[in-house]
Amino acid sequence: MIFKAVERSGMRAEVWSDHRDEAAGQGRWPRRQRTILTASSGIFTLAGLLYSWASVGLQAALGSEGAGITHEIPLVARLLYALGVLAGGRYVFPKAWLALSASDQT
Repeated sequence: MIFKAVERSGMRAEVWSDHRDEAAGQGRWPRRQRTILTASSGIFTLAGLLYSWASVGLQAALGSEGAGITHEIPLVARLLYALGVLAGGRYVFPKAWLALSASDQT
């Protein structure tokens, strides 16, 4: 009953097992992909902040738009931020797309 309800939501469910079968095709990458992508997202974001800090100063890097002071974000920092968003959004974007497409059908 729970499995069918989960399937109707566009996801899949499986019975939890503490012992995963390594021979069933589970290598290191599939097991650690979420951790690696989350860590790389944080690293890219931090690298973008540090690059921006080195280029335009700490106050500008942290943002001072509310005070009426604007500056141009360096292109390298933008690229690092974009990589961080892509790495961190690897699992979020497909689920968001499914949610949007499901809301169009109702």
